[in-house]
This record gives sequence, C-alpha cells and structure tokens, in this order.
Amino acid sequence: MNLEPAVLIQSDDEKYSEILKETLTEAEYQVVCSRNSQDSLRYLREGKIFLVIFSIKKLTDEYIDILKTIKQNFPFTEALFIVMWPSANSAYKTSLLGPMNIWRGCRSSLIISRWWTTYSRK
Repeated sequence: MNLEPAVLIQSDDEKYSEILKETLTEAEYQVVCSRNSQDSLRYLREGKIFLVIFSIKKLTDEYIDILKTIKQNFPFTEALFIVMWPSANSAYKTSLLGPMNIWRGCRSSLIISRWWTTYSRK
C-alpha cells in the first residue's frame, strides 16, 4: 500500500463503493476499498489511513465493533458513516464513539473536502 495518507472505504454495496472511489480519486485522494472488517483492519495496520468511510445499508454490531477498534487503536483516524437506512438507534450508537453520520445522497467530495480542511488544521 502507498504510504501517503489514504481514505479507506468499507462498503456492503460494490457499486456505491466504486462511485465513492472514483469521486475521491478524481479529487486526488489515495483510496483503498474493503468489503469486510478484517480487510479494513489489515489496511489500517499496513498504511496511513486518515479517514474510514463506511457506506452501508444498515448499521450492525460488526460496524460498531470495528469503530471501537479504530477509536482504541488508531486515534488519529476519523470515521464517516453513510447509512442507507439510518435509525435513531444507529445514530445514537455511533455518535457515542465519535464518527460523523450522514445519509446517502450527499455529495461525498464536498464532505471529504470539508473534513480534510478541518483535519489539516490540527
């Protein structure tokens, strides 16, 4: 994996994952994609991931567990959840651990650029 800071996309929707990857690559971000939590953790250990985007249909315990692992072991890595069918419960569970929550349909490049502007000031 490239040692430049990268965005990791973990998605349960391959089509949406490719759209996100294309958008971010066009915006000159290094992007890697994962289909499961084990691969995501491998990427986190191997490289310099500054942002993990979870593009999922529904929040499950698997995503809560990997979010906890990220917060405990990779404190400078941020997380962004894009949930197709959000619920008040999923928003509450993830907000306790600090990620940003958004719904599909938002312009991902705009969100990433705003996040990067904030991140680069730290």
